[in-house]
Amino acid sequence: MNRVYPVLLVFSLFACARGENAEERELAKMREALNRVQTRHDGIDERLTQLEVKNADVTPAKTATTKAAPPATPPLKVVRITP
Repeated sequence: MNRVYPVLLVFSLFACARGENAEERELAKMREALNRVQTRHDGIDERLTQLEVKNADVTPAKTATTKAAPPATPPLKVVRITP
């Protein structure tokens, strides 16, 4: 039984000396959360771009099928200058 205590002491020291303190673990969690938010934002941005491209492709086709009359030219005054 006396041999167990030194072994437990050694293992407990290794467990406490992980190399990361609480601040480093918290910063790592925050970095992971930030990466998740950025990934989600990139996905939303990509979907929005796809929708804009899709809508841009549809809109000119609708205007191309509708032919409007050219605008009427208003009557203009003619000014003649003679020497």
